[in-house]
Formats: sequence, C-alpha cells, structure tokens
Amino acid sequence: MLNKFTLTLLSTIVLTACGSSGGSSNTPQEKHSPNDGLAKSLPKTDVTPKTDVTPKTDVTPKTDVTPKTDVTPKTDVTPKTDVTPKTDVTPKTDVTPKTDVTPKTDVTPKTEQPKTNAEIFDSFNRDGGKFTSSKKWISLKFDDENKNIQVLPLYEKIAFSEDQEVKALLDNSGQLLGYFGYTSFSHIEPNINNPGDESVTHYSLPMLEMDKAQMMRPLNNINYVGSFYYVYDNEAVIALTGRVSGNYSAKEKRLFLNLFGQYNESWELKENGLKRGVEVKENGEIFGQLYDDKRKPNATFDGGIYGKNGEIVAGTLEYEDHTIEKSSWKGVLEAKAQ
Repeated sequence: MLNKFTLTLLSTIVLTACGSSGGSSNTPQEKHSPNDGLAKSLPKTDVTPKTDVTPKTDVTPKTDVTPKTDVTPKTDVTPKTDVTPKTDVTPKTDVTPKTDVTPKTDVTPKTEQPKTNAEIFDSFNRDGGKFTSSKKWISLKFDDENKNIQVLPLYEKIAFSEDQEVKALLDNSGQLLGYFGYTSFSHIEPNINNPGDESVTHYSLPMLEMDKAQMMRPLNNINYVGSFYYVYDNEAVIALTGRVSGNYSAKEKRLFLNLFGQYNESWELKENGLKRGVEVKENGEIFGQLYDDKRKPNATFDGGIYGKNGEIVAGTLEYEDHTIEKSSWKGVLEAKAQ
C-alpha cells in the first residue's frame, strides 16, 4: 500500500512537471486525486511554529522580578543606623558636670580658717553684755593692733568716770576669746518734775561677752587666778573688785573656785551645799552656785572654760535678795590659767 502510494505520488509530480514545461495551462482541468488530502496535510509540519510559543521563556522576566532584590533598598532603611544619633544623646555624659558638685570637698574649709579678732569682736553685741539695761548707753570699739577696747557713749550728755576698766581676753596664741570689765558713768537729762532743771543718774555696769564657739573642757589639771567686778543694787554708783582662785581637776572633770570680795565677803562655787566644786560639761560649760561662809546659797554662776588649752574661766554672777536686806548684786568673773 505504501509503495503504491509512493508510485502514484511520483507519477503525479512527473506529470505536473511536464505540464508546466509545455507552457499550457491545464488548471481548468485540475483534478483532485484521492491522495491530495494527504498531501495537503503535510503543511501541518509548519505548525511547528508552536515552538515559537516558547516565548513563554520570555516570561522569565520573572527573573527581572528579582528587582525584588531592589526592594532590598530596605537595606537603605538601615539609615536606622543613622538613628544612632541617639549616641549624640550621650551628651548625658556632659551631665557629668555633677562632678562639679564635688565642691563639697570645698565645704571642708569650714574646719579651718579661724576667724580674725575683728570678726569675733563684731559677733558680740558690744554693749556690755548681760547686765546692760534695756536702754543702751554705750558701745565698744576694739583696737586689734593694740588689743585695747574703748568705751564710747551713745548719748551726748554722758560723762564717764575714771573708775572703769575693760580688757580683751586672749588665748595663748593671741586669739580673742571675749572681753571683760566694768564702766561707771553719769547721765544728765532734763528733770521732768522741774522743767528747766536737769537730773543726774549714775551707773556702774559689769561687762562680759565671750565667744561660745571657743568654749571647751581642758584635758589637763589647771590652776586659775583672776578677779571679778560686782555691784550691789542698793549701791549702784560703786563698782567693787574681788579676787578669784581655784583649779580644774582633769580626773574629776570638776572646777573648784573661791571668791573674796572687797567687803570681805567670801564665797565658794558648789553644785550643792554638801558637794564642793562643779562639773564641767564636755563642751566646757559650767553652771553652779556660790555659797557664803555660812554655807548659805548666794549668787548663781553661769559660764565656762575657754581656749584650746583652757586658758580662761569666765562667767556672770547674779544674786536676787528678796529679804528685807535687799542685798541683791551682780558681777562678772575671769580667771587665767597659771
């Protein structure tokens, strides 16, 4: 069957070739062989262009889709690392100037620079101290060079008597501890009962002011010798002077003092009528009472021991007598270490 088909195909091709070479057209007589359908089916081989459909491979531009890798600009998002300027926030380290707060170490100088004598004196009232009256009559001026104290009147018509003494109390290094003394003066003023006349009033003031910051209890035994000035209220014009002697016992931490007045008065400093001497507190403070030679309580003593080496004992004396005798008195005391 195949050979027969082949022979038929060859004969057809030969006839066709001959016809064309003759130059005559036989097309009107064109006949269709039963095998023409088969021959026509051959062009199906041209259908192979289906292979052109392969452009699907062009779809590969999906590989272009890889620009997703371009999406990587997310890596540009890394500018988050730029956000690191938080590191600029580190200027918190600049906050360290707190270290400047260390000047607390500068606070230490408080334990140091001692006050000058002028500064110590300026810290006083400079009006005589405890026993000045409600009316201020005088003011005191300190001469640091000569260590002298001058008494100045606050009113025009004040006349000072020659009977007065005020002195600076110093430690062994020359530092001012306080002042001690008395002054007497007269004040002239109009007589309210007789217009045109003047009245004269006489005053005697025991004076004492001490720097409490320099009060302290001694570490060693010390003997003291000094004086006291005092005035009886019923004899205010007259300032009296007495002597003081005593000693401090480091073992007992007690001070023993004896006072002898200008009128032959005699007193001893005690805590009570049975126990001699008085306790000296750790800060150097002293408080006790004087007992007379009849063992009767008299003036109170309020004072202390001053100076790095316990150079000065100083304090005020005051007695209020509510008996008929009215023998109230007040005074100031100072005694130096020997």
